Amino acid sequence: MLLKLQKQFYTVHMLFGVSRKEHRQLELILDIRSASVGASIVSFGEDIPSVLYSIRVPITSAATSSETLVPAMLTTLQQVLERLVGEGVPVAGDPIKHTTVTFGAPWYAAKVRDLVLKKETPFSLTRKKFDVLLAKQVELEKERSSGHTMIEHDVTHVVINGYELQDPFDKKTKELLVAFYASFIDTDILKKVEDTIDTHFHKVAVTYRTFPMVLFTTLRDMFWNVERFTFFDVGGSVTDIGIVDKGAITNIASIPYGKNQLLKDVQAACTMDEATVASTIAMLARGEMHPSCNQNVLEALAAAEKTWVEHIQKLIDTEGLSLPQRVFITADNAIAPIFKEVFGAIETRKNIFGTDQELQLAILSAEHFRKHISFSAEKPIDTFTILTAVFLQATK
Repeated sequence: MLLKLQKQFYTVHMLFGVSRKEHRQLELILDIRSASVGASIVSFGEDIPSVLYSIRVPITSAATSSETLVPAMLTTLQQVLERLVGEGVPVAGDPIKHTTVTFGAPWYAAKVRDLVLKKETPFSLTRKKFDVLLAKQVELEKERSSGHTMIEHDVTHVVINGYELQDPFDKKTKELLVAFYASFIDTDILKKVEDTIDTHFHKVAVTYRTFPMVLFTTLRDMFWNVERFTFFDVGGSVTDIGIVDKGAITNIASIPYGKNQLLKDVQAACTMDEATVASTIAMLARGEMHPSCNQNVLEALAAAEKTWVEHIQKLIDTEGLSLPQRVFITADNAIAPIFKEVFGAIETRKNIFGTDQELQLAILSAEHFRKHISFSAEKPIDTFTILTAVFLQATK
């Protein structure tokens, strides 16, 4: 696995220079989040991948504790796989060759480390020394994570003598810094996910990833001239926040507030059912007026947005973070536009980013990747699995 990770690292900034493949290969992408399970069947082998089928099914909102969330997620995964077998595979035509599963919060735990090696006299970094350094760190992280399985470990950048290098081997240095990322899944949960997938796609190889690594890598390579940025991945029950500096994830953390809680807070204030709240917010986000409870929803939504911002402020104060002003957001399409309004407020920008200047803000959607992946606007589109497909194309 180390060699594969090194290959991925040493082809940084090559994301969109992939050669044509000789044969089409179908891959299943599953995205497991706190509030939903999504899937896409994607064809690789042409200049850019092509989405053939997509689906996303919400996890029941009644699942709020770990005891109820795990079985609810597995039930939803089962439903998605059944739909794939009944609808997706016939559309795709060919058998699935491989499956990639991405986990969003709260299903994973991530570790970000700076591995530093200093010596008084210059030394030469060889591939063997590099492999040994990584192997030791991998084993150390595994020992620290009892009851969890490591699903990925990546080197995001290497700095020698203060300079980031794509090819650091056989160069003299007194100081080496390696940015290291590792992620873990509860072993019991991972086994249940594996068994559920195997029931429907028997003997199909499966690779596991975390969505923050997919998002970070794709953004870093797509916006290679942006040194520092912040990404927000708004899930159902949590929001992941990542800080990227000089090509590496320097911090990653979560706040316990996401789409579901936001909707529940608005629902409680307006005495509306959840479906009506969701549709009302979506219409407000699109600039449309809703015939009932409009002012109440606006006030309740403003209060919910304030709660979300307060969670971020608490994290910043607790961890002593400084968030870069280049911002990328991934969120459910229905609520994504809300966050443009949230970060448009001067008070929010001052409290979170320490500035009253306009942010460089992008709310990511499938359209941002139109040049890099083929999909039909007439069919269901899933931004999260599209991001993963673009990520996978870079590693093939």
